[in-house]
Amino acid sequence: MLQETELIGKAKNGDVEAFQNLILAYQEKIYSFAFYLAKNQQDASDLSQETWVKVFKQLSSFRLDSSFYTWVCRILRNLFIDHHSRIPHKRPEVSLNDELDSNIPQLGILEQIEQQHRDDVVADAVSRLPDEFRSTIVLVDMQGLSYEEAAKITDVSINTVRSRLSRGRERLRAYFEKAGTF
Repeated sequence: MLQETELIGKAKNGDVEAFQNLILAYQEKIYSFAFYLAKNQQDASDLSQETWVKVFKQLSSFRLDSSFYTWVCRILRNLFIDHHSRIPHKRPEVSLNDELDSNIPQLGILEQIEQQHRDDVVADAVSRLPDEFRSTIVLVDMQGLSYEEAAKITDVSINTVRSRLSRGRERLRAYFEKAGTF
């Protein structure tokens, strides 16, 4: 596959295949972030698709001053905020684990069940966090982004990212202690 910057350049010049390759490279991570924000499959799917449409329309404005993934995540987050502010809050229609990857075929059935249970508990706990803590936890702890990247995506300072991580992790810790898990 071509280097990301080459793909971006070609996509900016109208190369649909290059844009499709960019989508393929990031679609799972973008959907995962959308799912943790939206808390249900349908909204996450809609949000992901809307994000890619907006990325396509705004690609010419991308200046390579951040990573492509960071830029796409910021678009997704802004769309979520816009969408979230227009509709009443609703509870998830499905478990977050319906979409979590379970790439553990080498484990025995008991280990798979135990792993799925842990994933369910973590997904449930993360879904209960306020939006700003949830998105920061997902970006940094689950998707492995740096504090700087998370700050760009969420449009806050690095110190705010650190604070949200600390407070979000503390809430998760309290949730797990209360639930008697882990």
